Amino acid sequence: SSDLQNITAMMNSWVLQSGFPVLMVRVISSDSDSDSEFVVFNVSQRRMIKTGPAAFADDDDTLWLIPLQVKDIAGGVHYSGHLMKDANEVLNVSRARNNNNELGMQLYLFN
Repeated sequence: SSDLQNITAMMNSWVLQSGFPVLMVRVISSDSDSDSEFVVFNVSQRRMIKTGPAAFADDDDTLWLIPLQVKDIAGGVHYSGHLMKDANEVLNVSRARNNNNELGMQLYLFN
């Protein structure tokens, strides 16, 4: 089935290649930019190996299939169920609201 193929492909990306992914997250459109219901992030992955960050190479096209979830500081889930497949991806994450149900500045946790 399709789900089994996705799980197999994801696990193969983790166990059949050396190193591990380091994710870098950059805000493209922040909470304070507008009254938008979304914050836009660019998430990129690069390969890290035992020799450290110097091992980052521009021609290294090693990629992992990475399940992404984004939470706010209070634990509310704003983005879930996405499998990152590319070196760079843009995520539109729903903005957190404060206790008065107003859009506000927020810290986000990517895992």
